[in-house]
Amino acid sequence: MAAGHWVTFDYRGESETEPGERTVRPRWMQLAEVAGGRTLCLVGDCRVDGQRMFALSRMDRIRAVEPAPAA
Repeated sequence: MAAGHWVTFDYRGESETEPGERTVRPRWMQLAEVAGGRTLCLVGDCRVDGQRMFALSRMDRIRAVEPAPAA
């Protein structure tokens, strides 16, 4: 992630029962309030929705994507 590569991962949001695949260009990590507690999150540029935040505890199967995905 530090090399500026895009990453793809399975992610389950708070209201989702099944994980969905997300593709993001990571920018930084930060602590944030998620579901009533503070947790470490990845902030990155989502190829569809712009800049988003993802809780690391809800991420699975993280893998690098090269070259950058088409929008």
